[in-house]
Amino acid sequence: MLTVVPASPGGEPVKIIPLTVCEALADRLNLNGKTIAIVGRFLGHSYLSDEGVALDADRCPDPVVTEEPSPEANPRRSLTWLNGIALANWQSGGKAMPLDRESLAAKIRAIGRSTELGCYDDVTLNQRSKKWERKRFRYRWAIAYGEFNTKTYLHGPSGFAWAPGYVPSNGFGLMGDFPARIWLTGYAVKIIGELEACPE
Repeated sequence: MLTVVPASPGGEPVKIIPLTVCEALADRLNLNGKTIAIVGRFLGHSYLSDEGVALDADRCPDPVVTEEPSPEANPRRSLTWLNGIALANWQSGGKAMPLDRESLAAKIRAIGRSTELGCYDDVTLNQRSKKWERKRFRYRWAIAYGEFNTKTYLHGPSGFAWAPGYVPSNGFGLMGDFPARIWLTGYAVKIIGELEACPE
């Protein structure tokens, strides 16, 4: 196990050693139901609901792939899931995590070799004009701590959305696109670094 629960026999907080998104997804069935810390690129724009917040990575060496029945001639299809973990039960005012900073820095270096912190569009309120404006910001890393959840039998959507016979994905997040989630347990999600504007 690469992470620890923040408690010790003497009552002193134990510093948390996180897993990267890719490490957690590669071992998702063994981690199911366990309380762990995850580090990844933070997806959490102002217009997203609680179900749209996640940690992700561009590429993982062992992505989650499921084989599923298909209505086409080939009786089964292969589905590669997004390299992401949804964040659920988001609460403001959570406690700070006692992080092992050296381990966290090493994990960020590891995930940074396959994931870029590019730019995204967001909408913010201009405090002077009181008008909403669209701006570009740079993604940041974040770490989340909570119970890891996945499903033994994941399946993607079948049929056309909302048409008769349509079956939605049974994954996690806003559209069920993620193969796992972290159920946050009273700790604040730690976003690393200041919010930076990107060139227009």
